[in-house]
Amino acid sequence: ASRAAHVCNMDIGIKLCMKTCGYCAPFAYDSIRRFDKPQVTMLPAVVFQTRFETAECHDFAHVIEMQDHNPLLSLLPALDGHRNGRVLTCVDRTKRQASSHALKMACPDIAPADKCTDGKVNITPRLEFMGANVYAQMLLEPERDIAAMELVEWIGVETDTVAFSTLVYTENVEIFTSITV
Repeated sequence: ASRAAHVCNMDIGIKLCMKTCGYCAPFAYDSIRRFDKPQVTMLPAVVFQTRFETAECHDFAHVIEMQDHNPLLSLLPALDGHRNGRVLTCVDRTKRQASSHALKMACPDIAPADKCTDGKVNITPRLEFMGANVYAQMLLEPERDIAAMELVEWIGVETDTVAFSTLVYTENVEIFTSITV
């Protein structure tokens, strides 16, 4: 229970702790302001991206990846300690990512076992949209959702394109407009 607030503020809260984090029905809505504009968004915004596959580093990037630390250096952070993993993320810009999820991250200790596979939690499943593999997130609570996306580095070097999309209703003329930027 002491860690619930922490998990609920992260992207995985909606997937791993739906009830604890308040993402289960029934919901209640309170009017904050009077509707007085001619247009309103009807659905939460959706952000989606296309991604490139990661690849082995080559050329100078490979040299940096293979460079060992030097115990005699004490002022150069890139060379004065052991590396726990890769320094660079290299991508193949000729290959589109086709994996089942955009990201696979280490499972938190408090995550339910059924949400983790081989110690990893999957972030953002792949969907097909207009013939392309995309990884989409619905922004139910934009401030919280965007902060969670930043926390897991949802947009990164592997990202090719990013788009935001929503549906807008225009009163009196009864028009619904799909907007993608």
